Amino acid sequence: MAADQSRKQYLSPRTPFYYSNPLLGKGPVNVMISGFIPQGAESFATINLADGSEFPAISIPFHLSIRPKHQELVRNSYDKEKWGSEERGLTSEGFPLQFGARFDLILQINADGITATINGVQAFKWAHRLDAQRINLFEVHGAIFLESVCFDYL
Repeated sequence: MAADQSRKQYLSPRTPFYYSNPLLGKGPVNVMISGFIPQGAESFATINLADGSEFPAISIPFHLSIRPKHQELVRNSYDKEKWGSEERGLTSEGFPLQFGARFDLILQINADGITATINGVQAFKWAHRLDAQRINLFEVHGAIFLESVCFDYL
């Protein structure tokens, strides 16, 4: 891959934010997200790694629902119009996000799964349920302000 294609960065993107690249699921790829959850947000923030090639029939190999009010990071997948089983769980240090506080989230996408690190602490590991090679769309929406989103193709 050419050096100019190995990194793609967006500064102060608005939400909803969409980024499409067929290399997203080919890994390894690091997705680095910096931002904050607004003070008193009532709704969830959502991050999806999806297959948008047959839109509007979308498949979501990785779905992350950030629920600060409930102090939960909920992971799931969506395929053939059905959600899978939710995975919940926190780091040993508790819920890693706070209202109004800046955060850095890194999603490391590899052939076997996704590792999430929040503010330098590993938050969870996700084993792929669906074919990761199908991932070609990244989306963020909901109660979240983005300072930057960066894609490093390793």
